[in-house]
Amino acid sequence: MRALAVEEDSSLKEKASLGIGGIFSLVMLYLLFVLVAVKGATDLDKIVTPLQLVLTLLLFVSLAITNQEKRILVFFLFLPLAGFAIPPRSLRISLLFVASTVMMIIVLRKDHSLGFSELLKSSVGPLMKWYAAWFGVWSLISYFGVDMLSSLYSIFLFFFLPLIAVVLFQAREQGIGPDELWIGIKAALWICVIFVGFQLIFGLDYSLSQFQNQNFFQENTGIRYPGPFTDSIAFSQFLSVLLLFVLMFRPRRFDIIGIFVGVLGFIVLLLNGSRTAPIGAVLGMLFVSFMTPGNRTKIVIRVVVILAIVLFVSLFIDLEKIALVKRLLLIQFAAEKRISIWLKSITIFFAYPWTGIGFDNFSKVVLKFNPEGFWKTSEGAVPYISPESGYLKFLTETGIVGFFVFSAFIVRTIIEYVKALRNRTLDHQSSSFIAASFASYICILISQITVYTLIDPRILFLLGFLTAIPFLYGRHKVTEAVLKQ
Repeated sequence: MRALAVEEDSSLKEKASLGIGGIFSLVMLYLLFVLVAVKGATDLDKIVTPLQLVLTLLLFVSLAITNQEKRILVFFLFLPLAGFAIPPRSLRISLLFVASTVMMIIVLRKDHSLGFSELLKSSVGPLMKWYAAWFGVWSLISYFGVDMLSSLYSIFLFFFLPLIAVVLFQAREQGIGPDELWIGIKAALWICVIFVGFQLIFGLDYSLSQFQNQNFFQENTGIRYPGPFTDSIAFSQFLSVLLLFVLMFRPRRFDIIGIFVGVLGFIVLLLNGSRTAPIGAVLGMLFVSFMTPGNRTKIVIRVVVILAIVLFVSLFIDLEKIALVKRLLLIQFAAEKRISIWLKSITIFFAYPWTGIGFDNFSKVVLKFNPEGFWKTSEGAVPYISPESGYLKFLTETGIVGFFVFSAFIVRTIIEYVKALRNRTLDHQSSSFIAASFASYICILISQITVYTLIDPRILFLLGFLTAIPFLYGRHKVTEAVLKQ
């Protein structure tokens, strides 16, 4: 007994020392970034706001003191708030990037079964190989682009967070299941709703961003509340994914708290005003519900209840002041403008058909092919960073070769989802979680038709999470056994 007590005491001391060491190391790392950026600056608030500093320190402390099994829940709690760039901003590195890196290091240090060779043999092995092929092809064809070094760095940033998400959720098999993830998703939705509530009270100055995005407020649509994001469109995408889990996970249970936060989430979507993400969410939910007839009726009932409450609330609101209603009335004008941008962007593709201009180089060449391809801001003209379509962006920037690899990856992931949904050995809870994930994945895919939201690190992390789900849940019986815990 004494030996056991000594062993437990040493284990506690080790955890405490790791926590204190982790806090100290992470704080020093962050302050180093700040000092590098502040050198030569005259206004610290333009570099890092007090709210950003507090959130950063809270996240570091939480990751350091939380046990291994619950760190992914901490991750979801901070996920909506961790998308802002940390100094020096020219590197385009977000707090989520740093935090996920630290978390991956912690996981790999604790779990020796997550080595490179072990990952390739695990359930996510095929997914890792597809990511490697995709990354390799895009990196090779960047040699033929207009700025190879810039493309390579952007490719690294694009693939880093999804790959980390895959690694983290492979480690999830050791104790985090759908119920725990559901708690994290619901908490993230609450944070988004509360943040918009503060913006309704204090205005758009209550923000994690130091600047006002040009789509926050438009004369013909009014205020489009962005929540903790710097872009209203990306926020709508993120919110739609969270709402799909509220609507589709465990539909046979009556979750009053889930329905309540779902109602608030729908109201926030109305205030946000983005059209594409909600449409993608509806189509994704309908498609997956058609494939899972056992849950279809329950999902429809839950959706009807939430929409009925939202419609009842809307009776007391002047709909003409709602951003989404205004933007739906302007959908024809928006469609004509986007089609014009698409047609002019296709000329870039014809100039670089096979290998493209290089990933993330659209802003460097758009004015050459489209003299009107810029946004007017308070800081002057800013060239478009994408042709208002994720698919057209990938086609123009990576050419036929790169777009083929990207398309093959998407098709393979959809096939894995279909296999997972047909896996009759999974219990109801697991199958409903797969269905919600599949609908969310379709939502993101549909949204990229008319917008490009993958520039936001939170969306990229969600994308990695959603691509990992069918491989983790539907390939091996060992995974099925874990899900039934």
